Amino acid sequence: MINLFWRLVAKMLARPAVAAWLIARAQRTPYQHIMSADGAKLALVIVTPGEPERDIILEDQGLDKNEVVSALRRRGLGIDGDNAYKRDLCDTIIGALAMGAQNTNPPPADHWGQRFWDIGREERAMQEELLESLSNLVGLAKLGAARLDKYHAALAHAEAVIAKATR
Repeated sequence: MINLFWRLVAKMLARPAVAAWLIARAQRTPYQHIMSADGAKLALVIVTPGEPERDIILEDQGLDKNEVVSALRRRGLGIDGDNAYKRDLCDTIIGALAMGAQNTNPPPADHWGQRFWDIGREERAMQEELLESLSNLVGLAKLGAARLDKYHAALAHAEAVIAKATR
């Protein structure tokens, strides 16, 4: 019964005429004097599933949208659902990892993507070091026992690189 009630309310609020009235009314209402003693802010979101162009977001002045997302997360918003924001975020992280591995196009200074770019760069550096060490071992193995001292040095270096890569 309660679901039916809320579905009816949502359907009524999503109507263009009602949504337009809500927006017009919200724009005329000063919210500063309504603010609670603890600084609470107001946000109203009306979502029309499958029609994002009809979504309505009314927000109080000075509202921090990150706090809205945090409040939704505290109320059960999960990271497992599929939405464009999460897809874009993951694409950005993957891109930063790839660009870091290629040592190209670093993010702007103090950008949150810098840490992922650095991870990509570090992984590529480790890969290059492992490849160099393996190449040295293969080359020395082809020479045979004639260069046994260099072979042992290359082997020790390879062991150190492997230990560093697997810690």
